[in-house]
Amino acid sequence: MKVLCDLDSTINICLPKFLKELEELTDVDLSPKDIWTYDLSEVIQDQIGCRMRMAQNIVSTIFNKTGFFKDLPLQPHCREVIDRLHEAGHEITIATKAFLAPNSMKDKLDYVRKYFPYANLIFCDKKINMTYHLAVEDNLEYLNDEICADTKVLLDRPYNQGDIKASKRARVKDWLHLNDVLEKGGYYEKQS
Repeated sequence: MKVLCDLDSTINICLPKFLKELEELTDVDLSPKDIWTYDLSEVIQDQIGCRMRMAQNIVSTIFNKTGFFKDLPLQPHCREVIDRLHEAGHEITIATKAFLAPNSMKDKLDYVRKYFPYANLIFCDKKINMTYHLAVEDNLEYLNDEICADTKVLLDRPYNQGDIKASKRARVKDWLHLNDVLEKGGYYEKQS
């Protein structure tokens, strides 16, 4: 079985570091609860009162900073869940958008090699034409409009409220909750 996991804010915890860098760069102090949309440039435009182009440049500057993605913490329990899926014989693919921040590619590659050496890593602009049995994502739009998967799982975040478009779907609060869903669904049974 093929499993697709998003990297940023799904496997790693990048929002607190992003917000810290944003405050250093702009003097705007935001918390994760202030993020109402996946598009961080919209939040910045609203909070700073700048043009969208400037907000997009701020986001790119932060994410493109060499080393930004290098030492991000893992989401609690995600490594254990992904390891269990791998041990059950599933092919693990981790996908991440990196083309707007090309300096992030080496950090992300090293990160995935460190924590999930068995996983495939895909750098993509869009997650279109990716077909998987199971997809785990934090972006509702990608999950609904780009990713083709038999089962779609959305990690619940303040910025991703809405309906998941799939017959087999789940909204989970964290990786521990996802673990329970996978156990009940038989995903940890050895694949032949």
